Amino acid sequence: MNEFTTNASMNTPYINGSLINGTIKMKGTFCLDDGEKFFKPFKDWIKIFCTTQRMELKITLEFEKLSTACSLVLLHSMKEIKKLAESKTVRFIWKYRVGDDQMKEMGEDFRVILGDVLELREKVKLAS
Repeated sequence: MNEFTTNASMNTPYINGSLINGTIKMKGTFCLDDGEKFFKPFKDWIKIFCTTQRMELKITLEFEKLSTACSLVLLHSMKEIKKLAESKTVRFIWKYRVGDDQMKEMGEDFRVILGDVLELREKVKLAS
């Protein structure tokens, strides 16, 4: 299973992962009562990645809304990915909208916990 995809809903993010490219993208809203249940298939898939020969994993996170409960599930998953892939290079890219101080601060908090593997990037607004 080289690819992993879930479509976004009102309360769940779009997730797309590729073992071939070594990339994962999560985007949208993550606000559920049981975020752990939603994340289980993804976490099972990521364990497969950690056993592949691919030496780099780049995970881009771009949330518009993230509940406290789901942020804890996400953080735990990120720590687990970092640990499972300890012999690989793991980079998390945390993107947030210009002026979205809440998402920026959450990314900063995650970086304190995860370390330099997490990079914050402000999304640039394109001129229309």
